[in-house]
Amino acid sequence: MLKKPKQKKKKKKKKKKKKKKKKKKKNKKKKHKKEEKAAHLISHMLQQGHLGYKSLNRFGGEYVIYRI
Repeated sequence: MLKKPKQKKKKKKKKKKKKKKKKKKKNKKKKHKKEEKAAHLISHMLQQGHLGYKSLNRFGGEYVIYRI
């Protein structure tokens, strides 16, 4: 009787895990402060009457700020 040739099992290659780079957190704080300052300035200028605003859609709460 003839023997069937055995098939070799293929070895699975292990995937290398990529290292995640850590992001700097300092920039986020600076950006947040800038946004706060900008919001404060805009509200102040609106009170003084340098800027005006119109609502685009009343329910969504989007506003367009323009210079007077």
